[in-house]
Amino acid sequence: MQDKDINTTLIQQSFKKIFGYCPTHIEELSGGRNSAVYAVNDSDSGLFAVKIYPDDCNGNNTRLESEFNSFKFLWDNNVRSVPEPIAAAPEAQLAIYSYIELNSLSSQNITSSDVDEATDFLMTLNKLCEIPESLDIRDAKDACFSLQMGINAVESRYLELEQISETIPDTLDLVNYLKSDFLPTFANIKEWCQHTARDIGMAYSDKIPQRYRTLSPSDFGFHNTVRNKNGNLTFLDFEYFGWDDPVKLISDFLVHPGMDLDIVLKQQFIERMFIGFKNDTGLKNRLKVMFPIFGIKWCLILLNEFNPANFSKRQLTRSAPANLKEIQSQQLIKSKRMLDMVRHSYEHFPYKI
Repeated sequence: MQDKDINTTLIQQSFKKIFGYCPTHIEELSGGRNSAVYAVNDSDSGLFAVKIYPDDCNGNNTRLESEFNSFKFLWDNNVRSVPEPIAAAPEAQLAIYSYIELNSLSSQNITSSDVDEATDFLMTLNKLCEIPESLDIRDAKDACFSLQMGINAVESRYLELEQISETIPDTLDLVNYLKSDFLPTFANIKEWCQHTARDIGMAYSDKIPQRYRTLSPSDFGFHNTVRNKNGNLTFLDFEYFGWDDPVKLISDFLVHPGMDLDIVLKQQFIERMFIGFKNDTGLKNRLKVMFPIFGIKWCLILLNEFNPANFSKRQLTRSAPANLKEIQSQQLIKSKRMLDMVRHSYEHFPYKI
């Protein structure tokens, strides 16, 4: 667990360096799995949000850089449904943003209008693909532009987990699940995807052309969305923002374990996305083929807590120490549920298109 006093000192030092004063009030808010967020209030300058990014990339602070620069790109192009970037302090692993009330959305309170607003935002991002400055933006983390890239990503995550399970103790449940349940299912899905792709003339390794790619938050959904005081949505967590295939954006939205969205609203999301990307004539076929790959990839993402490095990093943002075994057990159950869902639906896309 990262010491709150250390974070407070980092914030005070950064404000002193950037603004010339130390803030009078610093309050820890509920951060994400990979970050810590503080409300910083000063009687003269107002209220700010400060996000601290535990260093996860050899000191390069790429998550900080990606998120801050993506928000700046959007604000420079008059997009106001994300926090305003104020200043960055890479040496302190933090960035300063406009303060947003953290009125989180629950799945039960999401409306049809919210789905419209979310898809309108994604269409705004897609429209920005037309401006020259967009070409300076990097690919999203784990961007997927071909069937081969999707399958390779799953295989890479599997091999990493397999190696971890062989080197750390008390992972017999993980080993049995990976070898006896996950691996045979993945083999079947991989074969089906390759066969189906051949049948519809979809190349295995050819990447989709630039004109069909879009700018994506990469972890988009109502789990990373808040409702502001005016009732409108504000979209958060752009740490992995960049270019991606709309198919991955759609698939991740539909299967993300952080959202238990009504199927009617999911169907609405799909239909509006197809309207927005109507010029991409191969979108529906790519979605049918790739959807199971992204689903089974999520089965492995849910097991990130078995990676000691990931768990240690997330401990830095938790307000209290976590029980490793308990969390791993919970995540393994979630992964099994996700795998069961993918196993029973991969041959038939579960939504109307």
